[in-house]
Amino acid sequence: MRAYFIFLCLGFVYLSIQTSQAELLAYDGFDYPTNAVNGQNGGYGWSGEWSSTGCEIASPGFAYTNLETVGNVMQLVGNKIAYRYLADGILGEDNTTIWVAYLHKKGNNYYSFLRLRNETNSVLEVNSGTPSSDNKYELLAGGTTNVTTVSSINATNLILLRIDLKPGNDTVYMWAGNALDVASEPVTNTADAVLTVSDLSLYNIYVKC
Repeated sequence: MRAYFIFLCLGFVYLSIQTSQAELLAYDGFDYPTNAVNGQNGGYGWSGEWSSTGCEIASPGFAYTNLETVGNVMQLVGNKIAYRYLADGILGEDNTTIWVAYLHKKGNNYYSFLRLRNETNSVLEVNSGTPSSDNKYELLAGGTTNVTTVSSINATNLILLRIDLKPGNDTVYMWAGNALDVASEPVTNTADAVLTVSDLSLYNIYVKC
């Protein structure tokens, strides 16, 4: 099965997972000056710049054990959003795997989420720090929710998603925590949350607080 990687740096840069026939689809380390996110167009694998209603670049970037990181972070201030489109257009080919990885740290008691969308709707969502589930990350897709608890949502946590696109239903695995082993590809039966959903397709990345 061919594997594709999308790396976001709400401080993320490099993950040493080795998979045969792997290809980097998109990456953004937010290696920008401390300023507004809107209009920034660095990284790799995007069709255009970030669009944002007020998110900011903050310094310094995140650090994570045994993970090489550079750049700064995107800071979500209040009820703000940011989104960006993938250069490869719609992703949804069967018999492929898409990995999505990012570092996250909750601040100021804000509820935030990262959404993966097709052309019109959200198809996969990771919620963090909802009022009813502090210290939890919620994986949502197709109206179904699976929740995992971390030691602290105010710590810097690595969120790792594996999306297996198959004929028929697809499977999404999520690992989350501040001490994940990033030396090798994680085994699916160790995932913190798993969802089976109908055919997924991805087109853009959308974050909100």
